[in-house]
Amino acid sequence: MVGVPFDLVSLWRESKAPAIIGYCESTSTAISWFTFSSILIIMALTAERLVAICYPFSLKSWFTKKTVIYVIIAIWVLSFFPSVYIGLQFKQVATDFCGKIHLVELGYGSCDFVGWNFAYTFEVMLLLTFVLPIAFILYCYVRILKTLNLMTSTQTVHHPVANQTSDSSATTPTIKQNFLQIHQRQCGPAMSEKAQKVVIKMLVTISVVFFICYLPYHVERLIVWYSNESCEQSIICLLLYPITGLLQYISATLNPIIYNLMSYRFRTAFRLLLKRLFLPTRTKGGTTDHATIPLHL
Repeated sequence: MVGVPFDLVSLWRESKAPAIIGYCESTSTAISWFTFSSILIIMALTAERLVAICYPFSLKSWFTKKTVIYVIIAIWVLSFFPSVYIGLQFKQVATDFCGKIHLVELGYGSCDFVGWNFAYTFEVMLLLTFVLPIAFILYCYVRILKTLNLMTSTQTVHHPVANQTSDSSATTPTIKQNFLQIHQRQCGPAMSEKAQKVVIKMLVTISVVFFICYLPYHVERLIVWYSNESCEQSIICLLLYPITGLLQYISATLNPIIYNLMSYRFRTAFRLLLKRLFLPTRTKGGTTDHATIPLHL
């Protein structure tokens, strides 16, 4: 929703930016902001599953509805600052006959990265927005899988068995029951464990999609930054930009589809949300009664 209008303007004007003050800066900031927020939200979802499975009694109580709202707000605020840092380094520029890039007046150039004194901007962004998130997600998955395997292997079921004996000393005979406990290992995982594994499969799928779609994006930035003029003469290099941009859109498109296909609770909440927005029900008093959406989405 944010990136497509900017791309349409770029295609319509043949890559020339319109004569709007701060157009290049705001465009890059907005796209980077939503990209960084998506990455941090994937990390937050993985961290929540880690806490729910590995620390169900000590830390699970922290994840209240209010805490989740605060975490989402913090993610958007935190991702805004690196986005502004990247966005302010995009200006309207043009290339002269010697191949040198110069700042031009509004409406006569295209948006391009000009950079500041720091020469390793893309390397730092690669580390912060790709390498570290992937490392954190992999660490969480290893911990989660170990915990689930441990829960499955050590789970036992206690079956009470009654041993009936008669008491003949009393006038009226009574029957005493001595209960014994038989410990039997359960063959299959419990339903809660199956549900947890479904969630883990969903998060793993989302993380794999994120890895496949965003790795070419970072590689393309590094290639263009270090190859300079030679990249403009290579067909493969020129194709990298539209391909990596398309992969970003594919990642954003696939995420809600994956949620709907793999999560029953997400489908249920989504249907209730649509019903609440478009199909309000009328009560006897004439007021509108909307469908209630469960909080534990």
